[in-house]
Amino acid sequence: YDAVHIKRTRVFIACCILLLAVMLWLRYRAGRMVAAGKATATSLHALFRPLAGWLVLGALGWVLLNAQGPVIRQQVVVALAWVPVLRLLPRRVLHVVGPWAYLSAVFYLLNVVTSLLAVNQFWYRIALLAIDILMLLTLGWLIHRTRQADPGVEQSRQLRAFRVLLVVAAAVLLAAAGSNVLGNVSFAAMVTSAVLDSSYAALVIYAGATVLVACSRVALLKPTVSRLIETTRPAGALIQAGARVGRILMVGAWLAATLNAFRVYRPVVDLFRSVLSHDFTLGKLSISLGSIVAFSGAAWLAFWLARTIRTLLAEDILPRLSLPRGVDNSISTLSYYTILFLGLLAALAV
Repeated sequence: YDAVHIKRTRVFIACCILLLAVMLWLRYRAGRMVAAGKATATSLHALFRPLAGWLVLGALGWVLLNAQGPVIRQQVVVALAWVPVLRLLPRRVLHVVGPWAYLSAVFYLLNVVTSLLAVNQFWYRIALLAIDILMLLTLGWLIHRTRQADPGVEQSRQLRAFRVLLVVAAAVLLAAAGSNVLGNVSFAAMVTSAVLDSSYAALVIYAGATVLVACSRVALLKPTVSRLIETTRPAGALIQAGARVGRILMVGAWLAATLNAFRVYRPVVDLFRSVLSHDFTLGKLSISLGSIVAFSGAAWLAFWLARTIRTLLAEDILPRLSLPRGVDNSISTLSYYTILFLGLLAALAV
């Protein structure tokens, strides 16, 4: 495998060296911005740990680039990235997740060690069952802990979502333990590893997103850009739109990683393809469900993009320019209808 992909590996190593230099420069830039009062240390905390951010981004790139590579090497990379991932997670996330952020690393290492016992079927089943029972007890304790917690208004929704995920994970692990007892060891091993991999994927995706968001803040707070988009409000239109898109991309990436961990990604994708390719015939008109979905998605995207840009112009950019009275409203309205018109044409083309 290494001999076949030697050129790609060299390019990846060169990119990692360049990325380290960029992360160190961003650390210097973030320090100057905090000292000048243009940003807070909390919003850029990921850049104040440049080595941790570099390791997380490098590990993400390696896992994605070598998805078909040796499994043991992927497991080693994931295990080594756990410490920098925990260093990059904000305190509010660690407060919601609680001890599971640390205990999941312990269970992951135990699962890797247990896989080495696969040559002895009896002891492998015993060790795997022990891990499932320990994880079930831990999840039960965490569910009780989240019920007893007294979160603030902002964290109550996150705690409820985390509690639901804990209940689902406990149910899945209970099925894994039952299948182990009944003799289906391969299913039990797959499900146990999938639960750990999906939980770790959520943490590493969030940590990587934290680094990218901090980098974007540094880029947007440059003097040439900040005069246009910097706002005194808690969150401008651009920040809100970027955060919304970022959340959608994060959830989508986690769902893809989770489905792949449970080995149902390809069947689900094939099912969606078969459903979307179904044709509806009305007289001489034949249209597929996928075309209808694509048109609806493109139309929604056009409305969202037009509304976001109009809000950005009307509330963040145009008020800072010396324009005659009423011109700013005309520009934002004209931009809205222009983008909407072009977007609907694109949707019809789809």
